[in-house]
Amino acid sequence: MNKPTITAAVLTKDDEKNLPLCLERLGWVDDLVVVDSGSSDKTLEIAKQFKARIFINNPEKFIHADQRNWVLDHAGIKTDWIMNVDPDEIITEKLKEKILASIAGAGQDVSAFLVCSKLMLQQTWLKHSVGFPLWHDKLYRFGEVRFKGGVWEKFDTKGKVEKIAEPFLHFPFKKGIGPWIDKHQCYAKFWAEQLMLQNSYSLLDLIKVLFFPHQEGKKTKTLQAFSVSVISISPFLRFFYHYFFKLGFLDGKGGFLFARMMAHYQFMIYLYYREAKENAKCLRLKNTENITLSRKSQ
Repeated sequence: MNKPTITAAVLTKDDEKNLPLCLERLGWVDDLVVVDSGSSDKTLEIAKQFKARIFINNPEKFIHADQRNWVLDHAGIKTDWIMNVDPDEIITEKLKEKILASIAGAGQDVSAFLVCSKLMLQQTWLKHSVGFPLWHDKLYRFGEVRFKGGVWEKFDTKGKVEKIAEPFLHFPFKKGIGPWIDKHQCYAKFWAEQLMLQNSYSLLDLIKVLFFPHQEGKKTKTLQAFSVSVISISPFLRFFYHYFFKLGFLDGKGGFLFARMMAHYQFMIYLYYREAKENAKCLRLKNTENITLSRKSQ
């Protein structure tokens, strides 16, 4: 039986601080693909140093799921398996061994694997603040999976999805707090747009997703929509969720800082949502005025 082959697909933009260690830990893969969306720093030079196959796709509106599907369609993948990696993620030696063992022993009905992460704030593991294990759609057979979703891509497959419990390390703050805020500002705009398209959820929905976290499909959208309906206290709700409900206080100062940042992120969602609603209201008023003037002129 032939050994299964694997490609690591890394999405980048201005990641010169994160990329060297990320790619260094991927020396064992059969193919290394970097898809860049408009870097202005040394990201592409670093990718070349690691002999990655480099592609450029810089859409006007960046959606993770769309970019992952672009890789599948345009990167000339020839391996059996693909592993999605972000530049701020580190594949440890233990995880590498688990991945190789998992794909070697995977039945034909298995199309993908979820992999868990350890979220790091500098050198502090935020074990409780976001919950552990936190599962990510990472490893999949080429040709059997597409991606759906928005800010966070999700598997779209009819095959069986299993789990690999050994975590990778996630360092979302390695480039600094500023880039994290910029990224979440984009996320906030996305969620505000989504909220404009859907109805509000009930308190019962919020209770269900808080106390029954297996409902991952509804979890994030429900939290966002419910928070908008009680927006005057939504940042406090987000802080309470991470710091008290998820026991983030056990993570020490890091847990407190993370809860504060997520509360700020929640408030940005509301600001963009409110702006979108005001713009929509002004547009409706303008259209109504135009219709009224048109009738009067007839």
